[in-house]
Amino acid sequence: MKKDAERSRLLVVDDDRAVPLVVERIAHQYGFDVIFKDNGRDALACLSDVKPDAALVDLQMPELGGLDVLRAIRAAEPECQVILMTGNATVDSAIEAVKAGALDYIAKPFDVARLSGLLTTVRERLNRRERLLAVDADVARTFEFHGMIGLSPVMQELFDSIRRLSPHVRTALITGET
Repeated sequence: MKKDAERSRLLVVDDDRAVPLVVERIAHQYGFDVIFKDNGRDALACLSDVKPDAALVDLQMPELGGLDVLRAIRAAEPECQVILMTGNATVDSAIEAVKAGALDYIAKPFDVARLSGLLTTVRERLNRRERLLAVDADVARTFEFHGMIGLSPVMQELFDSIRRLSPHVRTALITGET
C-alpha cells in the first residue's frame, strides 16, 4: 500500500452532495483520498491534475452523462478504474457500462458491503500494479549495462563483449540491427 503522502486518489463525480460524504467515510479506510466534483465537465477538466487511480461516477447527471464521463476518463487515464453508480439501475445500463470499460456498476443507495468490496478490488489491483512495476524496474536494473537495457541473449552477449574489450580498446564500432 502507498504511504500516507502517496495515498491513492478516488474521484467521485455526482450531482448529489451527500454521496461524497458516504463514500469518503468508506474509501478512507481503504487508503483513498476522495476528490469530489459535482458535474462531469469539472471532473474531466481536473483529470490531468488529479490523476485519479479510480473514479466513482454517477450515471445520470445533467449536461454530461456518466457513460460519456466514463469514456473520457478511460481515454485520458487508461489505468483509472471506473465504477458507475445510479439510483435507477437496469440490466441494460449495467451491460452498457461494462462494455464501455467500467470496472463495475453499483446501485444507490449504496450497499456498504458491496461498495467496500469494490474498493477492496480496486486497492488489490493498484497494489498488484505497483508490485509488477517494481519487479519490472528490478529486472531492468539487472539487465542494465551503462544505461543500456537488453534482456535478449544477443544483447547480453554484446554487453559481455564490451566488458572484455573495454580494458584493451579505446574505441569500438558496433554494427548490426537496431
